[in-house]
Amino acid sequence: MKLSAKFIRAQLELMHPLLQNRPLEFSRNSQDRLGKIMHAAKNTMW
Repeated sequence: MKLSAKFIRAQLELMHPLLQNRPLEFSRNSQDRLGKIMHAAKNTMW
């Protein structure tokens, strides 16, 4: 299954309220991981 930007953005919208109640370090680590997933998905699409 290819990850589309639309799918990833939908997942981010779902996770946003959960991340708001977490410590800043947790949020930053989560954003970093999601960024890596998005980068990998973008590279595999082409």
